[in-house]
Amino acid sequence: MDQNIIDRIDAYLNDEMSEGERAIFEADLENNPELKKQYDLYREVDNSMSHLFSNDTKALEETLTNLSEKYSKETPLNSDFQTNDPKIKQIDKPNYFRLISALAAMFIMILAAYFLFFSTADSQDLAQNYFAENLTELSQTMGNSEELIQQGIAAYNLKDYNSAREYFEEVWKQDPENSEALKYLGLTYLAQKDFENAFSFFEQLTALPDLYSNPGLFYQAITLMMRNEGADVINAKELLKEVVRQNAEGSKQAKEWLDQI
Repeated sequence: MDQNIIDRIDAYLNDEMSEGERAIFEADLENNPELKKQYDLYREVDNSMSHLFSNDTKALEETLTNLSEKYSKETPLNSDFQTNDPKIKQIDKPNYFRLISALAAMFIMILAAYFLFFSTADSQDLAQNYFAENLTELSQTMGNSEELIQQGIAAYNLKDYNSAREYFEEVWKQDPENSEALKYLGLTYLAQKDFENAFSFFEQLTALPDLYSNPGLFYQAITLMMRNEGADVINAKELLKEVVRQNAEGSKQAKEWLDQI
């Protein structure tokens, strides 16, 4: 869009024109469809962007969605633009097309950033709350014959994570496919916010065949949600979908989270 046209629209909207200039501009709006469309676009963008400085996040979400859908589908206009005002140059159609493309890209990026910010913030809270409520204390079952595992669980429940890790690692070194050692090592690293190691052990747990109940996929998703970096939330959603598809351990919680993030 020509800068002179932008200035003229802005002056009109801000009541900075003389009566004569205002009359000429309004005549142009009535007689020239191209100018009218650009004027409407300018007003819509200006009004919509004001939501960015409001507290009405629902309105912002709806506005960004509508504008993104509208302008990402916009096609170049074929009508020629003419003006009664000799100061205003004829609008070049390719420039108008580039304007629409730029606006579409801008709104899509804003929309993506908005949803990414709110969904990642929520997903991290969901995972951290779940961990605090369900995974900070481990059950000691009578059926577990591994003394080292029991000692590790006791240390974990006391939040002595370094000692717990040593017990679990001893079992794991003796039996790299011990499902309990893999699960508890992953949880211990997760409690220490060592997300890389936690994810690695949950990944190994997931790969074990023939387990009656395997929380590996679900715990991988929790790890990514708690770390909350880059594409973590997107990848966590895919893992949660797979948990639901397989009806694996954690599928009920995974369904609830997928409805929220």
